[in-house]
Amino acid sequence: MSHDNQESHIERRKTRDALADFARTASGGRGQVALEEFNDGLVLVFHLVPRNPRAVSVTVVCEQFLVVGIGTIGGRWELGYEEVSLAQRLIEAAIAGRVAEHFAPSRSRVDVSFPNGTTASQTGVRGHELPSPGRRVSTTWDRTIQYEPYGEGPS
Repeated sequence: MSHDNQESHIERRKTRDALADFARTASGGRGQVALEEFNDGLVLVFHLVPRNPRAVSVTVVCEQFLVVGIGTIGGRWELGYEEVSLAQRLIEAAIAGRVAEHFAPSRSRVDVSFPNGTTASQTGVRGHELPSPGRRVSTTWDRTIQYEPYGEGPS
């Protein structure tokens, strides 16, 4: 591994570990943090899994970009490493239950609300499914899940 790659790897690990510590502290014991490594440590991951089954989990992948995943299908934010504060805000919102996921066939949109009244939204599709020729794409959502805060639900 070259010196630049080694420094990049060290920075990714520091960022992953700092965000995992942040999530552990912010969840106040109401979520579990699990760390993973892939590809000889080049891809670093952590999962924040709530104890409340009606809350939403968070997955953060540290590789070329910082990828924050919240929700079932949609909810994937690709961030630069200079955007760690946005990653923290997304994690805090999930812990606080300020996440709604709207579903339609093969896709969902995840809306994350912040305390200042702003919202971050991401839409994703399952696999690489595209509408069949001649099929009209629905502009409405079939159902919505408003995820609960980590502190609610069964203990």
